[in-house]
Amino acid sequence: MPWNEPVSGPPVDREDIHEAASRYSADPSAPLENWYPAVVDSLPFFQARLICQRTNCWWDSKLRRRYAGWIIAAVGVLSLAIVAGGLMQKLTLEQFVLVVAVPLSPTLLWAIREVNRQRDAASALDRLKDYGSSLWNQVAKGLVDDAKATALSRELQDAILQRRRENPFVFDWIYRRLRNSYEEQMNVNAQQMVDEVSRR
Repeated sequence: MPWNEPVSGPPVDREDIHEAASRYSADPSAPLENWYPAVVDSLPFFQARLICQRTNCWWDSKLRRRYAGWIIAAVGVLSLAIVAGGLMQKLTLEQFVLVVAVPLSPTLLWAIREVNRQRDAASALDRLKDYGSSLWNQVAKGLVDDAKATALSRELQDAILQRRRENPFVFDWIYRRLRNSYEEQMNVNAQQMVDEVSRR
């Protein structure tokens, strides 16, 4: 894919790339090799790249929605436990506010803010995924050639990178926890997309 200097700035020096690569130590629990579905190797590069870009958006969106759901569940259980404890202690209204509501409020405010941020990020990624699906449909029908698909993929990649810069953080352990099930879903869909163009 051609480098987009107006969006990304000048390319990184090769010396800096080599330095970073030499310092990289592979994490066995989250290897980078073969992260995308291997079945796309059978396709022309412009088609394989589009499947991978769509997969990237799908995975990131789903991960963020799951994380937001876990936050809601965890804070809900915590809040119920604290409120139940306060009621069991037969606290007065003033004691309840001072001992339960006030200490709990920062956690509730953080949870609301974090869930909204993650859901907003997921919605933006869903729009990119839908755009990727639309491009794929055109490519699969032969309506877009290699050169045009490459230009459109460049635009999609710029949007993906922009979202990466702006999106809130998600913990690595969440990715590792969900990787196997998401990878299975990813591979099933990728195989169906490959079959779609292979039949033509």
